[in-house]
Amino acid sequence: EDVAADAADVFIANILAGPLVSLAPTFAAAAKAGAPFAISGILIGQQEELLLRYAEWFDELRVDTREAWVRISGRRRG
Repeated sequence: EDVAADAADVFIANILAGPLVSLAPTFAAAAKAGAPFAISGILIGQQEELLLRYAEWFDELRVDTREAWVRISGRRRG
């Protein structure tokens, strides 16, 4: 519930998929238009739900994998 008064130039989060889904609106509200982001802590197979959720606020979504882990990155729409 605590969100910085000033929008962020960039954000990065490395937490589990469940909290990443829940926090998507908070991250969107806290990021400046055009701000790049990266989220990780996502297991292969969990990325589709996150892509759908983040597509509401973010563009240029990209998925990168390494072993069993996924990183999603993109930019805040604005």
